[in-house]
Amino acid sequence: MILPNMSGFIRFFHIGDLHVCSQALDIAPLLEACVSARPAPDFLMTGGDNVDGGGHAEYASFLQSIAALKTPIFMVRGNHDRGHFARHL
Repeated sequence: MILPNMSGFIRFFHIGDLHVCSQALDIAPLLEACVSARPAPDFLMTGGDNVDGGGHAEYASFLQSIAALKTPIFMVRGNHDRGHFARHL
């Protein structure tokens, strides 16, 4: 995928160790603040440990938080992202 960027630079936010759990605060405002920054990032990247324990409820909460993002997001699996990580993405 080629990302459009007039400056010749690739801009992205790297966020790691979110550790979303089923009782977590909503991370959507944090992610929205990242993609609303100026200059706007071309994509977001998570550095692993997107969820805390790998349970279905945690993945559901995480996926709900990223669902509305229009900016591409690339996710790296961390040691807490166990279970059925790939099935949820």
